[in-house]
Amino acid sequence: MQQLRSHIFLILSILLVFFFLRDSVACAPTWSVPARNGTFDTPETYTVCLDLPPAQRAEAHRAVEMWDRSLHQWKHLVAVDGANEPCSFIISETSNNTTNDPMVIAWTSHVGGSEIFVLIGRYENDVTGILLHELGHALGAQHVPGTLMNDAWQRNLYVCPDVITVAQVAAYNHISLMLLSWCTP
Repeated sequence: MQQLRSHIFLILSILLVFFFLRDSVACAPTWSVPARNGTFDTPETYTVCLDLPPAQRAEAHRAVEMWDRSLHQWKHLVAVDGANEPCSFIISETSNNTTNDPMVIAWTSHVGGSEIFVLIGRYENDVTGILLHELGHALGAQHVPGTLMNDAWQRNLYVCPDVITVAQVAAYNHISLMLLSWCTP
């Protein structure tokens, strides 16, 4: 009986130590929603309207979901098909390259802007990557070599919101980087 009590005590002690130390020894950040600006408010929802053909929508949704994962502790991004409701951001196709640059695939109205345009016949090979990049501009990021915000499209760089891109978004919006998440490509 004494031996059983000793084993139970040992197991409870280990569990107690684990309970109190689990946050300090974690290898990765948790994805819970922390306090926002000192409150427990639910993040504001921003609607991303996808005015795109059905064939491109799944990949476009993936780009919005990745940015939502990065921002979800500050803002919640939701992709909707079409542009029939109020849109925080709108992504639409165009055949008119107003920049007259033959290398342009897509563009955002301006850094921090709400309109994203993709050129028909140029963006379809990497819808997710191109929209990750353009949403970065809409959220406040500028071009930075070797990141998601590289100024020339490269498939291996356009995979997810990296720390440099997310840090730009935090700085542009005057929020703590600690509210956001990022990936390591």
